[in-house]
Amino acid sequence: MKGSRGSGREAKSPLPEEENIMNLLPRPSVVVRKPKRYVSRHHGRVVEEARGRDSHATLGKAAPAHPPSPTHYLKKGHRNQYTHALVSSKYALTTEDRPHICPKRPPLPTPVPYPPSERDRCGMNWIAGNVSRVEEAARARRSAGLLRKHVAVDDLGGHRQDRLSAGLHPRYVFKKNFGSVPSYLERRKKSLSAQKEEEERKERGNARKEREGKKEEGKKREGEEYTLLPEEEKEELLKGLHTNLKEAQRRLQSLPVVCETLASRARRDQLEKRVMDLQRYIFLLQNHTLAVSE
Repeated sequence: MKGSRGSGREAKSPLPEEENIMNLLPRPSVVVRKPKRYVSRHHGRVVEEARGRDSHATLGKAAPAHPPSPTHYLKKGHRNQYTHALVSSKYALTTEDRPHICPKRPPLPTPVPYPPSERDRCGMNWIAGNVSRVEEAARARRSAGLLRKHVAVDDLGGHRQDRLSAGLHPRYVFKKNFGSVPSYLERRKKSLSAQKEEEERKERGNARKEREGKKEEGKKREGEEYTLLPEEEKEELLKGLHTNLKEAQRRLQSLPVVCETLASRARRDQLEKRVMDLQRYIFLLQNHTLAVSE
């Protein structure tokens, strides 16, 4: 039911509320207790520190000087006196009078001598030994005059430059082994010569063995008996060679004119070699007399 002013609120009915299954049993009212607000454990210390800063406590007492009167306006030296009074009032409180909120830290520990006296060093003073060695080396360099001999001044400002470290002094010329062949090259040369002699010796041995083998084969052939090849067998061999030659020529001619692949090229070379071999064999059989060993 809407009101007369059209506020959109429903008017409360004066009649008692109708019975409902949801409100038959009485229910205790639930009291929602709000949890306590979070308070940091450092709240008290912060309050104490803030109380020490109230009313400009850190700035000291108020300045005793009063503002200057208008009659002293732009008077010489008056502004400096007023500024000095203000600055001196800030440090009116001494260190003992100022409040200390934070506790003082413990003092620093007493220094311990190093190295400890109870350390066992086997009676060796390494530091003194190092110092003595450095002094001896410096004394030797000064006595030899290396620092003065190879140091040059190259500008008007007195810039000194070591010629040895800069590469301006031909130090390598004064070396004892200057101009001599290094030892590692001598060793390499000897090893190469020994290797070459070993290879030559092996080659001479192989050549001698080949000559001996050929001599033995020649002796064996001299002891063998040979007979002439009959004409009938010669004709049969020539007939078979001609047949093989025709077959090889036919296969060679059946190949493509341009061989582009590796396999076709290898096949062509193989057939050409076979044709040339067969032609040579036919020429030898037709123009020479053959003897066959028994």
